[in-house]
Amino acid sequence: MVGASILLCTALFFVGFYQFDHQFDKQYRSTMLSIAKTARDSLNADLFPKYLETGIPDGSWYAVHDILQRIVNDFELNLMYVSYVEAPDYNKVHYIYNPVRTGSKYKEFPLAHFEVYKQPIYNNSMKKVFEKGETIVRNTLNTRTGAHITANVPVRNHLGEIVAVLGAQKSVAEFARVRQNYFMYTLGIEIIFIALYVVLLSAYYRRTLINPIVDITKEAVRFAANSDHSSDILEKVKSHDEIGTLAKSINKMEQDIREYITNITQITSEKERMNTELNIATSIQAGLLTTKPICTDTVSVMASMTPAKEVGGDFYDYSLLGDEHVVIIVADVSGKGVPAALFMAMGTTLLRDHVGMVRYENISFSGEVGEVNNVLCRHNEGGLFITAWIGILNTKTGHLTYIDAGHNPPLLMHDGKFAYVPLGKKGLPLAAMEDFPYKKNELYLAPGDRLILYTDGVTEAQDTKGQLYGEDRFKKYAEDHKEEQQKQFIDGLLDELSSFQKDQFDDITVLLLDYKAAGGSNLDNVLG
Repeated sequence: MVGASILLCTALFFVGFYQFDHQFDKQYRSTMLSIAKTARDSLNADLFPKYLETGIPDGSWYAVHDILQRIVNDFELNLMYVSYVEAPDYNKVHYIYNPVRTGSKYKEFPLAHFEVYKQPIYNNSMKKVFEKGETIVRNTLNTRTGAHITANVPVRNHLGEIVAVLGAQKSVAEFARVRQNYFMYTLGIEIIFIALYVVLLSAYYRRTLINPIVDITKEAVRFAANSDHSSDILEKVKSHDEIGTLAKSINKMEQDIREYITNITQITSEKERMNTELNIATSIQAGLLTTKPICTDTVSVMASMTPAKEVGGDFYDYSLLGDEHVVIIVADVSGKGVPAALFMAMGTTLLRDHVGMVRYENISFSGEVGEVNNVLCRHNEGGLFITAWIGILNTKTGHLTYIDAGHNPPLLMHDGKFAYVPLGKKGLPLAAMEDFPYKKNELYLAPGDRLILYTDGVTEAQDTKGQLYGEDRFKKYAEDHKEEQQKQFIDGLLDELSSFQKDQFDDITVLLLDYKAAGGSNLDNVLG
């Protein structure tokens, strides 16, 4: 009887251990899969081609990276990766995100890092993910990151195309420890209660071990299928050992995942709201700019502004002032984004109104610009300033009167040759100091002269090595394209800047004025 009881207890022990191991492994896999799917919801796969091409992270990339990093740390993962793996061998890996647990021995691969990783289990798994869209959970023993469990899920873009794989990796050390503890615990029970009848021992196993694991597994399956609603199943697990700890951990994990989903939903909603507001701001700003060129018998004027962000801090304006004059303005506000655009909108309105007053008798050009400066100074809580070049051209005589408020020197073509207009009476940027005495400068243009105004988004564009486009390169472009019409000249310059710089960090504004009328010229003396 005792021998039979021992045999039966031993058999029950191994059956119980098998069920525990199977259920625990199933739970582990389900948990890892839930984590991977939750992390995937924070991704914007449409941006991946840009990230892999440029290797430069932007604000959206950092925001997603922070979410993934929190998931890695909160769930004590080894690491997480989002990568594109090349077919057909699936051993060429391009990393988009690779957060690792803070304080761990692992090092994070940077954006667009490339490596050849030949590991049959990994390569075959990637093939199934990319070609069949499968979701895979695998246990791996011998890799460079040791023994671990990994959940892989496909990442699709808005067209439903699989463009990347997300992997969540966790060490199996905890799994091995709990399994070992279980083995020792049940073995002790078998030794202590060897004399008990099989029925009582079986009931004990079911009550203290099997049922809690089954409840935990049921809850994991339920939560993976529907994470929107909570359940009290895990509250029925009253164990104070590893099983109870596991139940509490999973219960907390479910709460954290629901919180993550809520946060991601709020972030997405806020992002959509901001995009809507930025689109409105872009439309408003576009409405402030003059779009129809001036083309008369005496003068032609055309301009273009390309913002670095949705809204920019550059501004230009040109308009006929009476029958014989044209006013041209190019300005650049310090800072970027919506604050700069709003300050520029105020400066735009003031400049248009005050410079337009110069047509009337006894109205001082310098005085009107000074008044604009004073108003901007009194409403400048953000500490911004505006560099500006404001000119008024007499279209019959070629007489050009201008005020330089800390702006870039214009580029001028005279007798077919280009030169930068030397510094004359240069003033401080607008809004820099109240009551600053601005002084006007004078030039006389000759027929065939071309005046080019621009902002520093042209000359300070940077290539991948940090080299500036520069004034010399800009001058050479102007010389090589001096025969082109204004639109062709501007479009070609924008194409060259787009090819030259890695990313556009500043607004780009260009204004061209071609003078046609007969008039006197003093440019030979001015330009030397």
